[in-house]
Amino acid sequence: MTLRKRRHTFIYMQKSLVHDRKSKSRNYRGEAEAADLLEWLNPKNPSDVRQQAKDEVASIVKLVQSLYEMANKSSRKGLPEEFKSAQTRLNEWLMQYEFVNRLDYEETSGMTWSLSNSDDLLARDYVKGEAESIARIVELARMGLISRVRRCECGQYFFACFQRQRFHAKECREHFWEASPQRKEQKRKKAKEYYGLHKNHNTK
Repeated sequence: MTLRKRRHTFIYMQKSLVHDRKSKSRNYRGEAEAADLLEWLNPKNPSDVRQQAKDEVASIVKLVQSLYEMANKSSRKGLPEEFKSAQTRLNEWLMQYEFVNRLDYEETSGMTWSLSNSDDLLARDYVKGEAESIARIVELARMGLISRVRRCECGQYFFACFQRQRFHAKECREHFWEASPQRKEQKRKKAKEYYGLHKNHNTK
């Protein structure tokens, strides 16, 4: 892992969650906060620089999740030995980021405000949205919801509204089930039963 040189101030920013009673869809706690992060983790046709930055953010998510998982599973004996090294690695990684406000103008969206890494404002490897995604990781971790950021079997990242949710869409769930060994065995047994019933019917 190669760390890019940046200053080491980390700012936590609260993102408001708006509930619209007229909306048919339900807003789950943490869903709005995860939106920017998911947009970052699911890029469309990313450049090489964008892909590298995306991979770093995804690795930070995974590392934070592992730390919370170890902490939650810890007993009275204390934390496992690997916790300290993982914690140090995460903090060193986060030391890359110092956030400042940045004003951009785009023809499609007009004037937009965003967070950026101060040392990257004029750098060629500046990628818009990276700073916001790190802020969202911290925000979701503070809320105790970082484990809800998951990767579907299809590779798409999503926010799990329910604890046991494994897929980002119904189609993925159905596809995974149809391809699973359990489903194949189920089909085999049903085909065998159907063949037996059909055979008995013809012999009468």
